[in-house]
Amino acid sequence: MKKKVHRLNAEPKNEHAVYFGISSTENDYRLSWMLNEKLGLNLTKIEDQEITDKSRETKHFPQFECFHDDLSHRLIKNKTGDGIFLPKYKTLDFVLVIEGESAELVRAVLLKNLKEIKEINLAIVLDKLTGAEKQLFYR
Repeated sequence: MKKKVHRLNAEPKNEHAVYFGISSTENDYRLSWMLNEKLGLNLTKIEDQEITDKSRETKHFPQFECFHDDLSHRLIKNKTGDGIFLPKYKTLDFVLVIEGESAELVRAVLLKNLKEIKEINLAIVLDKLTGAEKQLFYR
């Protein structure tokens, strides 16, 4: 009997999103507080992002979220004891996702502000995420 193969064509739920990679030695609570101070946000801890891998093991990644103006902001810890959220970016400690119709408009200003936080060693825009990688943010 021939084996059935199902392929997932993953398209992000929101096409108006900007993804930032952040490298910092700060813990997740402290970094979210710094982002709140610098960007005028109110990131608060929400339920962990869960991902079930191919071996059916569920991994948990702490996340913080807030809504500001017409934008949604979400900070997700990329590396935990469970594994790495985005394995392609294993050197990054956090991923910041900004969603909303004006996300692209604030992209440059936000990147500049992230780089001004001295506890952030590296801040980059992740514009080469695949559809499947983007889909991870919406499980």
